[in-house]
Amino acid sequence: MGNGGLEGALETSAMAVESPKSMGRSIFSSKTAQALGFAAALYMSGCATDGRRVPMTIGLPGGQTVTIPAPPRTSASLDDRISLEGTSVDPKHEEFVNHLKDVAVAKYKPTGKGQKALTELRKYVNIEERHIMNIREINEFLMPMGMFLVEFFKNGVINMDINEIQTKDKFEAYAGGEHIGTYDRVILGKTLFSTKTLPPPGVGGRYGIGSPKKYVIFLPYYLVPLNLADYASMHEVGHIKYNIDEEGADLFALSAGMSRKIKIENLSDIDNYLKNQTSLTYKLQDAIKRIIFYTGKMDKNDPTLVGRVNIQNGLTDLSRKINSIDSQYPSDPRKASDQQIQAMSKLLFDRFLMKNPIYRLSGY
Repeated sequence: MGNGGLEGALETSAMAVESPKSMGRSIFSSKTAQALGFAAALYMSGCATDGRRVPMTIGLPGGQTVTIPAPPRTSASLDDRISLEGTSVDPKHEEFVNHLKDVAVAKYKPTGKGQKALTELRKYVNIEERHIMNIREINEFLMPMGMFLVEFFKNGVINMDINEIQTKDKFEAYAGGEHIGTYDRVILGKTLFSTKTLPPPGVGGRYGIGSPKKYVIFLPYYLVPLNLADYASMHEVGHIKYNIDEEGADLFALSAGMSRKIKIENLSDIDNYLKNQTSLTYKLQDAIKRIIFYTGKMDKNDPTLVGRVNIQNGLTDLSRKINSIDSQYPSDPRKASDQQIQAMSKLLFDRFLMKNPIYRLSGY
């Protein structure tokens, strides 16, 4: 993206772009990633778009900024040996991760190390054929070691990274006032190894691993200071639990805080709901500003961008109509309270489900 696209990119986000369903995950598009990179002064950062490993300074509402140190690459070459020195990973796992690295490299370029490394991997207790056939299954072993493997598509090529895990927790998903699931979640840290010359602008999504399959949500580390980790996690839950597409997953995440017991069928319902609120919160503003709003050139071939623009237009239209009913509510959804955003998003989500009857969500 050239400098001419900077103004149009200032409030664009780099949330997930769905890769083929067989991958069962999301990747962050390079176009939107670059846009947020400009906007954040670097879903997902400038140090990655031009190959420089530099800290990111991200602007927040009110003029505040957050500076996030760039995770250093400890192994920059396909031929380098991965060193775990200086990481939080126990050095005793170094042989395992290097065998894995050699197996991965053999997928991308001819090497005599591949078969030997595969033989060595098979010596590890509990390694099964499914782990070898689907390399993402190796995360069953890597996660307890404090590492995570990400395989993703970019420009028609499959790429792979091995990352140090920065944090690991359980994500408790709530929607409509009900608990709908518990998911393992990892926040990715240092890139220990990459099959690319340049690191990705940011990856996140979910993998089903294990037998039986259990979903793990994984996110870029720099979503955390932006308070977008839980939003991004709910987006992935929308995919996991209901198999809804990108537009639906965004609306699901935005409306998740709205109780299912409250009917929102029109503008009057939203107005009555807001009038009954004793206090308003504003935690979703970052999500709206950084994830939803896009002012650049429309790309009709990008289904994620099309969905985001649909949501943007829907929220803007509803905000203006609500403001015409009661001027105390902002006409710009980027200034709206969580309660207003959730109510508007629930209405849009219901409309989305009606237009897409293939998605049948229990309780909606």
